[in-house]
Amino acid sequence: SIIARKLFTYRHKLVATREFIYTFGQPKTPQHLIHFPCVAWGKQDSVIRWRLGNEMVTINPHIKSNDYAFMRFLAESNNYITELPDSLLRNNNPDNPLIELLPEFALPQLDLNLIYPSKKQLSRIARVYIDFCVENAGKYLTQASINE
Repeated sequence: SIIARKLFTYRHKLVATREFIYTFGQPKTPQHLIHFPCVAWGKQDSVIRWRLGNEMVTINPHIKSNDYAFMRFLAESNNYITELPDSLLRNNNPDNPLIELLPEFALPQLDLNLIYPSKKQLSRIARVYIDFCVENAGKYLTQASINE
């Protein structure tokens, strides 16, 4: 049997730079996003849907990626809107900060869980690792600072 241990709950944020907003404007509603250049997490042939508040928006992103660091890089290039986890917004660049868009239409909360076999089968090193994750995950992966 396996165990799922919840480490914390977090939320992705829809972001862009001030330069992007100056150049392209700012979406007023979730449906308005279809008129903006976006980068999204996904496979090349997948349909991308973002749940923003109570609305589901199907977008046609200019770029799809499975690398959040790359998505952040593209957003910081002042050419795209994207969604990023809080942990990637922690060290926001003060010279070109990412600004949260549509905060009144928040993306859903997500749980981060540590999955492992039942404790009967765990080695000592695995137990130490699990304890480390439980004690430190929130310290390293939550409480992002984002300029609004």
